[in-house]
Amino acid sequence: MSVQDLNWNVMWQEALNNSSLEWWKDSVGFWSKRAKGFSKMPRQDWRAKKVIDRLSIDPEYTILDVGAGSGIMAVPFAEYAKYVTAIEPSENMMESLKIRVESENLNNVSFIQKKWEDVILNKDFEEHDIVIASYSMAMFDMQDALLKMHNTAREGVCIFTFAGGIAGSRNYKDLWRLLYGKEFKGSPDYIYIYNILYQMGIFANVNIETGLLKQQYENFEQAVNKWQDTFNLHTPESSKIISDYLKTTLIEDDGKYSLIQETCNAMIWWKKK
Repeated sequence: MSVQDLNWNVMWQEALNNSSLEWWKDSVGFWSKRAKGFSKMPRQDWRAKKVIDRLSIDPEYTILDVGAGSGIMAVPFAEYAKYVTAIEPSENMMESLKIRVESENLNNVSFIQKKWEDVILNKDFEEHDIVIASYSMAMFDMQDALLKMHNTAREGVCIFTFAGGIAGSRNYKDLWRLLYGKEFKGSPDYIYIYNILYQMGIFANVNIETGLLKQQYENFEQAVNKWQDTFNLHTPESSKIISDYLKTTLIEDDGKYSLIQETCNAMIWWKKK
């Protein structure tokens, strides 16, 4: 078998099915439960600037944000570009997004509360100059999702996703082993997306960046509760396991706590002209 014989879209689907994570099966419910925490996340102007620079975005361009979440990317783009269309399936996330847009006094953002798999080009929205997706690529049929993004964009597409595992995966893997008694199997990362694009005839650029992720908590109890929410386990047994683990990993600083971990992320982008 040669490399050309591999079907990376099928491999993506198999990797999702074999993953320990099943949130992609109900991504709307998953993100709805986490909307409150994401509403407090700061804007990511620095990431928007990377897209602007890489794709040479003009202030007259229109932007479509796939899985816009609470607007940490949509809002910076709305301040720079002509207008932004934010697609977000979670009602709770959409509410956080609208509040953020209103608080910034922006009137050039439109909202579509649907999954990317369910929207239809030239029915739900028209072509846009740029399509972006920031850590929102959880579609089962990745090839179809990418093709729709490509067909929607007049100028280019940019995707941010994980390289080598989810953010904070070391702690996640450790706790998974302690809570479930078995090894954690991760989800497919950027290399699948890159190779699906290649087999579609799209030769994308990739930038890999490493950094540090700092997760902060007001107190120890909040840290335990956050990790219980992450695993959707709220039993006395899970509380003890997580508490014992965090006692050995959290860093205390003036009464507050934090976890600091290395991260590895991918920026995949391509121009159409």
